[in-house]
Amino acid sequence: MKKIFPIIALFLFFSLPSVNAAERNPFVEATQAARVTLMPGAVEGVKKVRAELKEKVAAKLAEIMTTQQKRGWEGVVKKIDKSSLVLVCRQKEEREILLDPEAAVLDSHHRRFSLNRLKAGQRLLVMGYLKGEKTLLAKRIIVLANPKPRQIFSSFGVIADRSRTEKVFSLIPVQHRNEVQEFIVNAKTMIWLMRADKAQEGSYKDLTIRSRAVIIYRQEKNSRQALKILLVKPAVVSPSPTNAAHKK
Repeated sequence: MKKIFPIIALFLFFSLPSVNAAERNPFVEATQAARVTLMPGAVEGVKKVRAELKEKVAAKLAEIMTTQQKRGWEGVVKKIDKSSLVLVCRQKEEREILLDPEAAVLDSHHRRFSLNRLKAGQRLLVMGYLKGEKTLLAKRIIVLANPKPRQIFSSFGVIADRSRTEKVFSLIPVQHRNEVQEFIVNAKTMIWLMRADKAQEGSYKDLTIRSRAVIIYRQEKNSRQALKILLVKPAVVSPSPTNAAHKK
């Protein structure tokens, strides 16, 4: 009887269902439990939470962008120090620019430009965030090339006089009848006559008094150099009685 009992005990031990070690692992059991709970309805709930989170982030970014409005100002530097400068914009309005050490500074060719090289008289395009009605925190600064002064102009009017000794004539502009403009003609001046709706090459002698003319000229210090002259329907000047008597 004593020999039979150990044999029965061994039989019962081996006949019990085996339990895997992994199944007794608490981590594995917790993972399996989590998988069981993530049913289709639970997945939809997670997606909803994520969507709500995205909406909140977008709203926060919109709020930040509203409070930090982007602006761009163009003007000429009036004065500058290490932390700020005064920019004179259109209509001579002065605005303050706060200089961020990390701001990108470029020249007109989009090459890197040192912040220390900024000086009064330069024309700038400044982009950044408003810090007040007339204050801007600069995040990007472009040093613009100063525009060259205009030299070529045009005028339309009536020829008032012409010198016989020198190639100089005067014109009364149509828009400024109280003004008399003088022009110098040189060897490079191009002169055309409009006849029968065609342009014909002319000369200085064709600049008759009371002729209407369009003048393209270069403004120099104290003179106007005629570059191109277009005579529109040149006036036919009839000889005066004195000249007629001399011809007879």
